[in-house]
Amino acid sequence: MHALALGRTSKQIARALGVSDQTVRKHRENLMRKFNVHSAIQLIALSRGMDPDPDPDPDQSKGLGAGRGAGRGVPEPNLGN
Repeated sequence: MHALALGRTSKQIARALGVSDQTVRKHRENLMRKFNVHSAIQLIALSRGMDPDPDPDPDQSKGLGAGRGAGRGVPEPNLGN
């Protein structure tokens, strides 16, 4: 994990550990599946005790604010107002 967090490639990690880069990739895949994350960044965040999928708009969960799609051409849902 530490080497991954430092930005090392699978090949670099494999060389340092004396294993194949395919072994490193497979271990990373297994960890990602086990912890239900979809990227190495999320895996690193989880290992550091951080939320791997933080909400970019904390007010969104309270029904406040512009929402995730605001300003990106994503229409807001029509709530019948």
